Amino acid sequence: MTGKFQHRMEIQQLKTVDDGFGDGEPDKWETIRKEMFSLRPKQETSNQQSDQMQSQTTHDAKCHFFAGANSTMRLQYGDRTFNVESVVNEMERNRFLVWALTEVT
Repeated sequence: MTGKFQHRMEIQQLKTVDDGFGDGEPDKWETIRKEMFSLRPKQETSNQQSDQMQSQTTHDAKCHFFAGANSTMRLQYGDRTFNVESVVNEMERNRFLVWALTEVT
């Protein structure tokens, strides 16, 4: 995957909020850092479910390496949200991370 890092995206992690009584607020997504990415559509699939057409677009993204990236995170680009399917340390050289994403529609 080549290209310029031209998409500034928020990397978010689910934060569990506990009120001390066991019935705290719902979990919330919290931005833990912002990075420049190259974002590229990978494929588009359509599924027929209950007489409704549901479309899901999958993307690949790439950014500079940082420690701690994992598939429990999500990426936010403007009003678009991407669930992380996997994160790979490209060629295990600690230079770039390649993210497999599914856009939430």
